[in-house]
Amino acid sequence: METLLTDTFLPTKLVCARYRITDRTLDRWLGREELRFPQPVAINRKRYWHLEALQAWEREQAAAVARRPVTAYAGSHGPLSGTQDGGAK
Repeated sequence: METLLTDTFLPTKLVCARYRITDRTLDRWLGREELRFPQPVAINRKRYWHLEALQAWEREQAAAVARRPVTAYAGSHGPLSGTQDGGAK
């Protein structure tokens, strides 16, 4: 009987590194249902995430950002400040 491993799992440390967050922030993301962050799989009391689930979540986040209306920042600095040099004096 041949077994094919098609799932790639990432441990907590690599998930945190992927999103540049702490383990505590990851726990907060898991507690916020509106984020719809993928739930981990527990193996030997350690948490692992399906890479495919993380990639799907990333695509959902990118699509949500793309659907947001673009607003111009009209602060005192930057290219929209009304000056040629971006607000520098």
